[in-house]
Amino acid sequence: METVGALAQLIATVIIAMGLIYTINDSIQAKKDNEVKVKEAIKVEIALVKEEITHVKDSLVNPADGLRAIKGAVDEQKLYCAATSSALKERVFSLEKKTNGK
Repeated sequence: METVGALAQLIATVIIAMGLIYTINDSIQAKKDNEVKVKEAIKVEIALVKEEITHVKDSLVNPADGLRAIKGAVDEQKLYCAATSSALKERVFSLEKKTNGK
């Protein structure tokens, strides 16, 4: 009878150990599956960010409303200011000449 009891305890211990092994195995597999899902989600996010960066770059170089358009407007303003300054300088010089000539 004592042998039967020891055998029953051994069988119970083996069953519990197998249950723990399966639980640990399932936990490890779930962790691996989660890591794969996270890596896939990161890849998707990276792709979205790259797409957004490309869109921003395209917007910046758009001649109609990007940085080129801003640069063109600034260049036009610089030319206008230079022409105005030059005309004003000539006008002042002309007035000084008239004033000093009298």
